[in-house]
Amino acid sequence: MTTLLIGHAPQLLRDHHHPARSVLLVETPQTIARRGLYRAPVDHAAIEAVVPVRRLETETVLSALTAFAPDAAIDRVVPGTEAGVLAAAGVARFLDLPGAGVRAATAFRDKIALRTVAAEAGLHQPEWAEVAGAADLGPACAELGGDRFVLKPAALAGGAGVVFLDPARAAAAWQETTTAAPPGTGRRRARYLVEQRMSGTEVSVECLVHDGEVVFAAVTDRHRQPGGDPAEIGHQVPGPRGSVERDRLTAAMRALVGATGMRYGILHAAWILTDGGPALLGCAARIPGDRIMELLELAYQCPLTAHYLELMAGNRPTLPADAVRGAAIRYLTADPGTVREVIGAADASGLAGVHGLVVDAAYGRRIVPARPAGNRVGYVVTTGPGADDAWDLAGQAAGLVKIAVR
Repeated sequence: MTTLLIGHAPQLLRDHHHPARSVLLVETPQTIARRGLYRAPVDHAAIEAVVPVRRLETETVLSALTAFAPDAAIDRVVPGTEAGVLAAAGVARFLDLPGAGVRAATAFRDKIALRTVAAEAGLHQPEWAEVAGAADLGPACAELGGDRFVLKPAALAGGAGVVFLDPARAAAAWQETTTAAPPGTGRRRARYLVEQRMSGTEVSVECLVHDGEVVFAAVTDRHRQPGGDPAEIGHQVPGPRGSVERDRLTAAMRALVGATGMRYGILHAAWILTDGGPALLGCAARIPGDRIMELLELAYQCPLTAHYLELMAGNRPTLPADAVRGAAIRYLTADPGTVREVIGAADASGLAGVHGLVVDAAYGRRIVPARPAGNRVGYVVTTGPGADDAWDLAGQAAGLVKIAVR
């Protein structure tokens, strides 16, 4: 079983998920250098080789495979990152292997395309408009109506460039959004959209799709900083608030899968629960970040990542219908400044139900707030009889960790 992984995703590279030397990892030179991936075949028994490409695009990846691994017999093609979604779909189609499908990957890779497809499918979502410059923001907001807006790039992932927009500060918002793209993001013309900011409970739905059918769906509750800060502070599974709407959310995901023509893969969709029903905020066709896969595996007590990889080889795995316990993650934060002391980590990690605690705030580190993650300096992962129990424990453990700065 040879896996072509397009885009570096550490959670998909655990050795127990693959036979030895069975993964070809494709990445750009910038990412390879930044993450030290030339050593990946040494650090990971599963990796056969790291294949550098100028861009994560279908033709470029196929050319690189011909040059670097002409005899490779690929059994599955998996997108590791948002940037790899469209290329993975294109390569899978070329090799006649299971994949999202190019049409679906295009929709999930571009927020404007996704909005258009969702509207055609009759899905509830924010009112939106495409904008080309700061001068467009005022008229667009006036036409959309209301007094709360979001400005975002169409092609970036993970909340990069998302700004809670104050039309009175249009120039500053535009500057923040348009400078969010990391180097080497791509050559496509950047596009942007402004949306009404809806009120309600935010959740995500993670689902697996096999041959166009949703075969697993789980609701994750999302917690943000109080007030107007978009930074997330954690997640809990199964989402107690979102579970009330589980059937409607699953039905909406099925409608989205049908509208996009999604064939095989995983979807990570953000929804907001409004008075008018669940409204789609966005959706990505790759594994979720923020350790959500780990939470799902703890809550459902199944190797969900392995099942996803199995599915991408065309097999239909046996998947649980319901979670058997709660799981949560709470991000550790610190005030801006230079770290002078960290205490309480041992006490926090010793609590029953704490499965992992990482503090990335060593002495002398400079803490600078950065959107969209805010000033995260670690996390704690917990389980409990229910999701609220796990969330409360995560808060207790996080409260024990004190990070002093100067």
